[in-house]
Amino acid sequence: MILGEVTGVDSDRRRVFVDSVDREGVALRVRLSGPCGRSSHSYFGHDEFARFAPGLKSLADAVSIRNHILRAFEQAEAEEDPTRHRDLLTFVLVGAGPTGVEMAGALAILVRTTLRSEFRRIDPSLARIVLVDMAPRVLGPFAESLSAAAADHGWTSSA
Repeated sequence: MILGEVTGVDSDRRRVFVDSVDREGVALRVRLSGPCGRSSHSYFGHDEFARFAPGLKSLADAVSIRNHILRAFEQAEAEEDPTRHRDLLTFVLVGAGPTGVEMAGALAILVRTTLRSEFRRIDPSLARIVLVDMAPRVLGPFAESLSAAAADHGWTSSA
């Protein structure tokens, strides 16, 4: 295994160039199965959703989402009116495919373990995580057994 930074890609010769800790400019022979480059977010013809639904394609996206989630908990903690806590701690994830289900699961673990004892006024484990998709079931493109396993863990799709 080589841990390093990709400094270049030669798709014609199927090589990736890496600067690693031990070596400089290592050329690795790889199997490239498709076009290389950055992926972009798709809002399926609804680009106006981008303002409310950040994508998750990079580390910067992940950090931004994490910060948004933590700010929501801090805002709920500072809120004097306990009836507003439920609204502030409701997280809606769009897309019940693998990324959405994994994100929902990671968020559930965060609120039920990591944040459990971090607040005085709110109980993070009462946060609601809503998974929304147009598909009739969670993990729609996958085998029904995987959808059933996700449902057994409480994940259902709601169009």
